[in-house]
Amino acid sequence: MAEQRRGVRPPVIDRRLAEELTQYRGRWVAIEDGHVIAAGDSLSEALERARERSYSDPLTFHVPMHPERPFLF
Repeated sequence: MAEQRRGVRPPVIDRRLAEELTQYRGRWVAIEDGHVIAAGDSLSEALERARERSYSDPLTFHVPMHPERPFLF
């Protein structure tokens, strides 16, 4: 089981964010305060772009190319 950082809760993916994420299918995204702040073809690229924008520790994850089911709201 993956260890979760203390005090960090998974993001709430609301309808707006779910719709925004569709344009990032197959890419890595960095999220801060419920908004995509950077994206890249690799995790390191997404983090580098986020850090260029002064975000030091954003939530990152890979957006599936073909999600088997829609994001949950």
